[in-house]
Amino acid sequence: LVLEQLFSGEAWNFPLTRKVLLERIGRRYLAEGEYATTAHLLDTAPDAEALTLLLRGMEKALEGRALAQVPQALGSSLDRLLKERPTDPLRLAFAVRLGSTPAYRTLLSGEMDLAPFVPLLGQLAREDSLPILLRLLPHPKTQSSVLAALASFPQAAEGILGQWSALKGPARLQALALLSGRAAPARLLLDAVDSGRVEAKEIPLDALQKMSALGDEALSVRLTKRWGRVSAASDGEKRAQIGSLRNILSKGAGDRNRGRVHYTKLCAGCHTLWGEGGKV
Repeated sequence: LVLEQLFSGEAWNFPLTRKVLLERIGRRYLAEGEYATTAHLLDTAPDAEALTLLLRGMEKALEGRALAQVPQALGSSLDRLLKERPTDPLRLAFAVRLGSTPAYRTLLSGEMDLAPFVPLLGQLAREDSLPILLRLLPHPKTQSSVLAALASFPQAAEGILGQWSALKGPARLQALALLSGRAAPARLLLDAVDSGRVEAKEIPLDALQKMSALGDEALSVRLTKRWGRVSAASDGEKRAQIGSLRNILSKGAGDRNRGRVHYTKLCAGCHTLWGEGGKV
């Protein structure tokens, strides 16, 4: 009743509705599992702009996760949306997050540009999407986002090392951060160093320290043999670094967009934020 009163007639077109309410309401009702209300909103949206705002909010409600299957109350609404625009990126991503198997198959069919869906594939971390992500890895424009997505796949290390020559500059550093965060990928990284595929001088100190901190005795022996004694950063060094960063942050406002790029390149191999990244 409240929604019917709120979104009756011209209320859909109020500036406040468009700029603030639609996305928030879409996100709220789907997050709370009120699927019948969610379907009603999708079915009664008066135009493409209103529908897009609702879908944006609803997709955010599922950020970082997906439902096991499409809720029955949303079935017909979702079918209509996909029938109207079967390859629309927002609708397709929404359908995949809702648990639509046909939408996921469309995504993996190879018939469309997958670049916008890379973070989604990383969040879902389904084994059948790993080969597709690895095929995207050589392309410079998608390397950063693909590596962030691959952080969700512990078994991706061999594929990453297999395309090592295609990784340059920041992408290579991002890959090293990912590979050095877990024992199994770290062992494969050291195998690549031993075979000459990866040069020992490419491995930065912070990656060596991360591998040393994993507590794997065999790994530590190999590190010592190749680079000498490598110690993880001490608590004092970590506190000093934190203090330095706090001092920097206190002197001005941050830039969220640039920070996200930095996080994706250097941190997502081990840490999860915004539903993206690995978990160590």
